[in-house]
Amino acid sequence: MRNLSLVAGHARLGLRRDPQQIAALESLETLGKHLLQNSSSSTANETTKNSRYIVGSVGSGKSLVMDQFHAAINKAQPGISRRTHFLQFMAETHQQLHRIRSQNPSQDAFRTLAINILNKHPVLCLDEFQIVDIGEAMIMRRLFENLFSIARPSAPKVSAFSLITTSNKPIHLLYRAGLNRGTVKPLLHLLDTHCETLSIQGETDYRTLTHETEESRCLFYPRSLESGCDSPFADAKQAREAFQERFVQACGGGGGVDVARPLQVKLPPGNRSVDVALAVEGKCALIPFETLCGNTGKLGGADYVTLCREYKQIFVSGPVPLLDKDGVGHSGVKGVDLGRRFINFVDVAYDSGVRLVIEAAGNPERLLKGLRDSPMPGTGSGSGTGTETRVVKEGGASSSGSTTYIGMMEWSATGLQDASLASIGSVGASETSFAVSRAVSRLKEMGSIAWLRKMNAAGL
Repeated sequence: MRNLSLVAGHARLGLRRDPQQIAALESLETLGKHLLQNSSSSTANETTKNSRYIVGSVGSGKSLVMDQFHAAINKAQPGISRRTHFLQFMAETHQQLHRIRSQNPSQDAFRTLAINILNKHPVLCLDEFQIVDIGEAMIMRRLFENLFSIARPSAPKVSAFSLITTSNKPIHLLYRAGLNRGTVKPLLHLLDTHCETLSIQGETDYRTLTHETEESRCLFYPRSLESGCDSPFADAKQAREAFQERFVQACGGGGGVDVARPLQVKLPPGNRSVDVALAVEGKCALIPFETLCGNTGKLGGADYVTLCREYKQIFVSGPVPLLDKDGVGHSGVKGVDLGRRFINFVDVAYDSGVRLVIEAAGNPERLLKGLRDSPMPGTGSGSGTGTETRVVKEGGASSSGSTTYIGMMEWSATGLQDASLASIGSVGASETSFAVSRAVSRLKEMGSIAWLRKMNAAGL
């Protein structure tokens, strides 16, 4: 039996001791030993839950704990585990299902994909699990049904699939007041059956226990009476000039900006592209907020993943406005959709280790304050136990930018034409409220000295 020593490894990091983090690490350490012990056995313990659902508040250390498990189990048996963000995983799932169906329409694409995943990395560490799109929920249900049920007695790594995932919501509150929630309940039951829930709750957001310097600054915004004197820039002109100077430095300093030029980046599945205002290939890019989150670029989660793979630093010009769920952007995009796209981009950049520099209208709290309002009334019970909101017609476009087919029917996030899930309230507003706190926390960390040192250590 291999010794993972997660708790001892956590202590060596020199972090503040958190009893809930330690308890979660102990559970993951036990799971890891169980998985590795069964890697050479044809019989798995069917009474043991081989998966963990780590739930907790923003900045509580959920991802830190999962990452420690991923690193330790991969060290014990290289390649056994894969760690990725939920948005990236779903983007890849859509692409791979499309490819499998194109190559052999008669086969069960979900079973084929599940076998491919199991053969490569039977332990999947998935960060920021969420359900905001009913179509994607159906895909997850079909895929995880196969992943959890396929027996692998002769597998060289482990004998059963294991999911380690983090989330801001417990399983029973996922998609709580969403449309047609009854169709999502089988997925929730599947997760509850196979996952042991580990709770890391607390009032401390460890990401905010950081300091900022001019060199590490993530957001460039003007001072305001509302936000107090928390910015060195008296007005928007000063903030923009400092932002532009930082971009020149990223390009090489001085005349280095001369090497930056407009570029086109090809997007999956290969027949689309996005115009990048200025970029140095493989190094840094300057992209307007309207291109990232408005209709100019018409981008979604999979596209953000592509951009974050292409560039080590991404500068977002604009400035990014104060986002309001009831507002409308310059290109007619509803404010809540602008906000959710921006938050998705921040999530992907954070998870990809990209240095993000943003020209903004305010600090993180002020920038996203207008997205925090409670859900619109009359769109669900809010508890998941009352009258269920339902739609029966297909059509429309998902705000996530993805199209989902269930059988021969095309679904959008809402099932309503010209209506995003977020714009009609309920689950969209609820999920956005959680995501806002996470985005504020991450933006603060990405502007810290600690984040700068981490990026420098990684050669970024």
